[in-house]
Amino acid sequence: MIGTILPQYIKSNIRGIALATYIAVSLLLSIHYFETPMGAVDTLDFAGCVAALHNSDPVAIHEAAYREVLRDAPPMVVPHMLGTDENTNTAAVRRDRYANADHFVECLPYFSVKPLYIEFISGLHSLGIRMFPAIVLASVLPAFALTLLMCAWTLRLHGSLLLLCVFLVVPEIRILGYDQGPDALSALVLLGSLIFIFAAGRLCPGVTLLLASIWIRPDNAVFVLVILAYLGLGGQIPAWIAWVLAAIAFASPIVIGHYGGSYGWKALYSHTFKYVEMAPGEFTPTFTVNDYVRALRQGFVNILNGSSVMYVMLGMISYKTVSEMRVPLILALSASAIHFLIYPNFEPRYYALPYVLVAIASTVSLSRIALNSPTANSLVNRHAGG
Repeated sequence: MIGTILPQYIKSNIRGIALATYIAVSLLLSIHYFETPMGAVDTLDFAGCVAALHNSDPVAIHEAAYREVLRDAPPMVVPHMLGTDENTNTAAVRRDRYANADHFVECLPYFSVKPLYIEFISGLHSLGIRMFPAIVLASVLPAFALTLLMCAWTLRLHGSLLLLCVFLVVPEIRILGYDQGPDALSALVLLGSLIFIFAAGRLCPGVTLLLASIWIRPDNAVFVLVILAYLGLGGQIPAWIAWVLAAIAFASPIVIGHYGGSYGWKALYSHTFKYVEMAPGEFTPTFTVNDYVRALRQGFVNILNGSSVMYVMLGMISYKTVSEMRVPLILALSASAIHFLIYPNFEPRYYALPYVLVAIASTVSLSRIALNSPTANSLVNRHAGG
């Protein structure tokens, strides 16, 4: 009797079981991310940025950042944070920053240009959470919320949540919760904006989230401008409003950089693509056309050596079978291409949104292909005939 009732129960409740399984997997992964954080070196810089919100003394900022982070960081990553694990230029910079408070503070403008992310950490810290766990939670909580938005959009398009579970553990999405940085929060806000605009048809909250995303990562301005161009040219918003919003999106990174103490684009490119300097505030950066070409070439190598080609293929399949996701996929791909040409430092975390969109679209696409297969159709016909 149980053998007869159980399959019938599972069949009638498959959607609820899939949803419960998906949420359980998402929650277990989030707990795992919190308990085994990567402990990135940038954690010290973000802790310093939070300390700088309430203090202007370099020595006090330096002492607070290292004390708070080293107290709770995983012991195996502490030597890497302090630069004592290897003999390289980057490790020498880490040792110097640990010994020199002024040099440490001079590095903070590279990180203070993510103001909403820093305020998010500060808010968690103000609740009584110690600094390092607060920084970890600032990735884990948005990453968990992101999986819920992925779930909501997949359900709306009648995709399989069990298939979507597979994408939760791929490196390109897993890194959002595992790493410590603004990428999970950025992806969450961007995906939320797309759901409002393309799934719910609510432009006002969608565009508001788009503009807010720039204050999490200034380079999101590229994506925002592409979306606004689409909305304006498509007549979904009046042209003059599109121009005003585009001006705000364009000006936002400039304002953020000015008040965040940015050293300018040349310093950022030199810091990223050439070498990490000891004292950024006392350094005259250089970045030539040849430097850009070398960076671009290395960026293409990194793309080809990763899984991006596979995601492009999945995106092409999804484009054909999931019409509801065509515009978001094209816009995300276009914005990513422009972003890469402007700043050819290819790391998957910078392109989290396209990976997430492909995951959702692929799940829906595979579900629809399975339902339309001859085997599935024969089973449906047999059931209808019986």
